[in-house]
Parts: sequence; structure tokens; C-alpha cells
Amino acid sequence: MATIIALKGRHQSGKTPTLKLLEQVVCDKYTGSVKILHEERDIGGSKDIFVVLEINGSLTIGIYSLGDYADAIRTHIEIAMSYHCDEIFCACRIRGRTTDAVKSFESGVVKVTLMRKIYEPDKSKQPLANKNQVNDLMLSAGL
Repeated sequence: MATIIALKGRHQSGKTPTLKLLEQVVCDKYTGSVKILHEERDIGGSKDIFVVLEINGSLTIGIYSLGDYADAIRTHIEIAMSYHCDEIFCACRIRGRTTDAVKSFESGVVKVTLMRKIYEPDKSKQPLANKNQVNDLMLSAGL
């Protein structure tokens, strides 16, 4: 069963930095065992990413950080699913069309989990908050 873990949060809450850190941590943890199957950087001139990674030749994960547009979320989740991702991490807003877009994939073969982004207003503490959230994401996915 594929799992979509959506990091939900308000605009500028740190979803993109957290998901970019997730990619870095996964690549560091599985050094030498990660193959990039798909890669898009600076999507639409932003700092957002979309990557599909294969780990140890058996586990495939997708990471998509742009959570502002429902149609783009749907499209990128569909692309990730075309790679037969076991885990897909994405961003979405707290409620509304972007959250509905993620939830629309819930089925007998896809489990959707919404995880609230931990917002840290103190900029000096944001890196630690993001690191802690990445640990939570990895635990949720069994990575």
C-alpha cells in the first residue's frame, strides 16, 4: 500500500524547508544507496522541489514541496505514483482545495496522512523545529 504523508500548514510556515531537509537527510542516511529517478528544482522560479528517489533498489519515495496549488499537487502526486512510490511526502495548506487534493487519493491502495507543520516563529529556532519534524516524518514512513 502506498502512503501519502502531507505536511499541512499555513503560508510561510516552513513546509518547503522541512521537505527539502527531508530529502537531504534521506540522502545522507542512505549514502551510496539512493538513485534519483526524477528531479525538478526551483519549480516556477520558487525554491520548491519535486524528487523521486529509489533507496536500496527497493523503496521509492517522492518529495514535493509546493503546496499552494491543488492542481499542481494532484499532478505531482500522479507523477510520483507513476514511479510506484511507496511513500510520497508533500505539502498542503491547513484546509481547502490543496488539502482536498491530497485527500482525494485516499483509497484501498493509498493511505493518506495529514501531519500538521510545527510552526516556530523564532527564526533562530526554525532549523531545530524543522529537523524534529523531519524525524517525525521519517518515523511515520518507517525510514
